[in-house]
Order: sequence, then C-alpha cells, then structure tokens
Amino acid sequence: MRKARKTTRQGEGRRKRTPLGHQDQKLARVASKGMVGRWINDVGNRIALALQGDWTHVMESTGPDGEEKPVSMVVGTREDGGPLTAYYMEIPDKFYREDQAEKQKQVDVIDDAIRHGNIEGEVGKDGRYVPKGGIRISSR
Repeated sequence: MRKARKTTRQGEGRRKRTPLGHQDQKLARVASKGMVGRWINDVGNRIALALQGDWTHVMESTGPDGEEKPVSMVVGTREDGGPLTAYYMEIPDKFYREDQAEKQKQVDVIDDAIRHGNIEGEVGKDGRYVPKGGIRISSR
C-alpha cells in the first residue's frame, strides 16, 4: 500500500500546480520578436519542407548541461498507433508575409475564374448562367 505524501499548498519551493482537468491552451506560445511561429506536425515530409522554406526549430534547454533540443509536444496519435509529435518552428515575419502573398495570388486566379464563369476553361459550360457583369463574390 502506498503512503500519501504530506505536502502543503503553500510549501517553499513548490512548483506551480495545474489541477487535473484544468482547461488551458497547451500549445500557446509567443513567437520571438519579428518572427511568426507555428506548431508543425511531424507527418510525412512536413518538417523537412518547413526547413527548406526557411522555418527554423525553436530550441529549449534540456537540463543543467546546457544541451538544447527542439521544442516539441505529443499532440495526438499517428495512423500506426504511435505518438504524433509537433515541433514549434518560426520564420521571419518578412518571409511569412511573402509566402502568404504568393499563396493569395493562386487564390485570386481561382476567384477570378469563378467570377467570370470560366470553370474548367469554358465559360458557361453545361448551361451555367453567367451574368453580363460576371459573378460577384462577397463575404458576410
């Protein structure tokens, strides 16, 4: 039989407790100044692709010897039943904005095709009605 530990909530040197079942944001992190951060799951080739795209691992000290390792957390289960790990990575804000602008260009091309009824390269294919002024897309 196991003996209960005698501890007080106000004990000296006691680390901060988080009650079991407490709701908090386990993945919340603040990116370094001038950087954008994301948790990236280690599935497929995502980490290697992120590294090729100028994302870098955020490192943390693992102990008194000063050794560092990438910040990571188990976030789920892989298809094979093993643990799914995510790594916290950052990219300079400038590069992030450039990447987002490039992605937006592709979205704009698709939106333009929809507005003009030019789906699959043919305007009005299959009897679709396209108004004279084109199709308007608006957000609510």
